[in-house]
Amino acid sequence: SPMDIFDMFYGGGTRKRENISANVEHQLGVTLEELYIGAVRILAVQKNVFCVKCEGRGG
Repeated sequence: SPMDIFDMFYGGGTRKRENISANVEHQLGVTLEELYIGAVRILAVQKNVFCVKCEGRGG
């Protein structure tokens, strides 16, 4: 139907929005040479997430 095509492009208007977290910034030192040739770095980041069932109250 025409509405199916509209929903494909515009999401149907009934979808629940996902929570968007704030941006996290980390300083990472690299040399100019590493930027030029391409360097690989591994960055480990922890993220605290509340349990959906108990909402972080431990129940």
